[in-house]
Amino acid sequence: MENNDYIKNKNIKLTNDIKNSEEELKELRNMCKHTDSSIENINSKSGSPNLRKVCECCGEVLGIPSNNELIDSGYMTK
Repeated sequence: MENNDYIKNKNIKLTNDIKNSEEELKELRNMCKHTDSSIENINSKSGSPNLRKVCECCGEVLGIPSNNELIDSGYMTK
């Protein structure tokens, strides 16, 4: 029974830590100016990789890169 209490309490603590960290990360990303970005291969929820424009400072996904950005990053040829 003591083991179950430990697991339950540890689970609650870790879940709260994750929630707090996610909120803090959201605040940081809102403060970021997103001045430097790169094209990265991001895995989607379905598991398939997608090229996305990502802020180099805070890691926020900024959107789908344009063809020119893909060419500049070496993912496409002219």
